[in-house]
Amino acid sequence: MTRLTALLAAALLATPALAADAPKVTMNGLVDAYYTLNLTQGQALSSPTAGADFYSSATGFNLNFAKLAATAESGPATLKLEIGAGKQGVYVGNALVQQGYLSMKFGTLTVDAGRFYTPAGFEVFDGNANWAYSKGLLFNFTVPTAHEGARVTIPVSDTVSLALTVANGSDLWTNDVGMSGSPYKTGIASLSYTKDATFAAVNVFASKDPATTEDAFQVDAVASQGYGKVSVAVQADYVSLGSSSLWGAGLWGKYALAEGGAELVGRVEYVSDEDSLRLPTDALAAPAKDALGLTVGVNYPVGPNAALKAEVRYDKAGKKIYGEDDALATFTVGALAWF
Repeated sequence: MTRLTALLAAALLATPALAADAPKVTMNGLVDAYYTLNLTQGQALSSPTAGADFYSSATGFNLNFAKLAATAESGPATLKLEIGAGKQGVYVGNALVQQGYLSMKFGTLTVDAGRFYTPAGFEVFDGNANWAYSKGLLFNFTVPTAHEGARVTIPVSDTVSLALTVANGSDLWTNDVGMSGSPYKTGIASLSYTKDATFAAVNVFASKDPATTEDAFQVDAVASQGYGKVSVAVQADYVSLGSSSLWGAGLWGKYALAEGGAELVGRVEYVSDEDSLRLPTDALAAPAKDALGLTVGVNYPVGPNAALKAEVRYDKAGKKIYGEDDALATFTVGALAWF
């Protein structure tokens, strides 16, 4: 037997063993594009509270988010990697990485290490999982984006789960990827309940602001409930930074016109920011202090892996942060496809 023949024979004999040890890899992706029209202002005017296009707020056609994700499972360890581009992807990502972490099981405990989305808030980054197309005031101004650190998830029962996280320190809003060199860390405790069509969660954050060394604290509460064709959800947030504070609340509703078919959706949100922590300022640098958002829309599925979402949105703020006005109305159509 020649040397080459022997090597080929050894490789063939080893193939079943290699296949048995190979990780299980699954992939998914999302493309989210939209057209938005300013109904009350000039088309060159950007909107600082426009939601899904908040990051650049350009009117016209835009690629909001293009995501590719892979999960590799091998025994008790799982690798999760998501990369994203587009306006949302650039804002959220760390060098295009939306999430990237190693998940390890130790009995009933799950330990994650790396970068992962925040547990706070009702709305998430993947637009196909949200009820309304645009992302609202609470998403943009009251909750963090992602965290880099370590997380332990403990199943308390079949319906209750507790997650404890230690991540980079921040003001609990900016996307702290460690570039600040902050010596502080953020502690996060998340308690969630899930049963049938009922979901509820409370997230508590504690940290220090690297810029001011002031204590940063946040409580985020979310609940949703389904009643056949009707579903409702609520979110409330309280944020404090030193002696300053902010609070916000939101209500969502969804009605299924047909099973697996079109849906009517609505959202109302309010943010009070008397201490000027996060809301935008007007042309004279005067803070808005508060903001109200109203959204109504319709979602239309195009097969099992695509959808069109159309909405009319009205935002009103305490100052003239929309050019020369304190209010703005927009019409947006989003097209989403995923696998």
